[in-house]
Amino acid sequence: MSQWGSTYFQMNLSMAASLSKLLYECIMTINCFVLTTVVCGLAMALSSGRVVGHCRKYLKNELLEAIWTVVPAFLIYLIASMSFYVLYMNGEHKEPTLFHSVITGHQWYRTYQYAMIDEMGKFFGFEHDSYALLNDVPSTSDDDTVLSKGDTYLLDVDAPFVIPQGMPGELLVTSDDVIHSWSVPALGITVDGVPGRLNRSPILASTVGVAYGHCRELCGVNHFMMPICVEIVTPATYLKFMKLEEIEE
Repeated sequence: MSQWGSTYFQMNLSMAASLSKLLYECIMTINCFVLTTVVCGLAMALSSGRVVGHCRKYLKNELLEAIWTVVPAFLIYLIASMSFYVLYMNGEHKEPTLFHSVITGHQWYRTYQYAMIDEMGKFFGFEHDSYALLNDVPSTSDDDTVLSKGDTYLLDVDAPFVIPQGMPGELLVTSDDVIHSWSVPALGITVDGVPGRLNRSPILASTVGVAYGHCRELCGVNHFMMPICVEIVTPATYLKFMKLEEIEE
């Protein structure tokens, strides 16, 4: 989660987020190199009368034209190759998908559906709703959607979305009314939920922890009440969570 005053990325909890951060750093390094080179060249040309006079004598310069044609083309090729690498690395898992989840956006909450196959080959699953924790009700209320000590305003929910660490999975995101979005920067995932359509995204969390996100589509007057809280647990804990919730269902 971002801290107060931070200006950089959140802590990465997946390989997708780590690769996206690495791509950003590489592109920004190239941009700084290009900007520094151009500014220094212009400063030298404009601050020295001898250089300005020398430049006016040139009607053509094949070497200079080759440099400012080949170097930008190489930098564009470098950026494109890195971008395609990250795109395809974040696309599909080499390992088989071990769990599936369907995320449905509503005004103004989300429904999470879990599905998994156990070691005996038996299919089981369940679903639950997730509401934002608010602070506009008395603290003495027994309502589960009330903020308590340690909760984060406009980020915590009453029922977080739980995923296992180190297990490849698949998310199917849709909506029941208007266009919503499921975006968790720490996991490197942003998927739009469109009514009547299932948008798919692979997910593979590399670290145990808690990740926060929010809806990135203007879905109506209570858009702020669409936070996301993802709890990443160990595979053993996730299996216990699935079986326990199925019994309660």
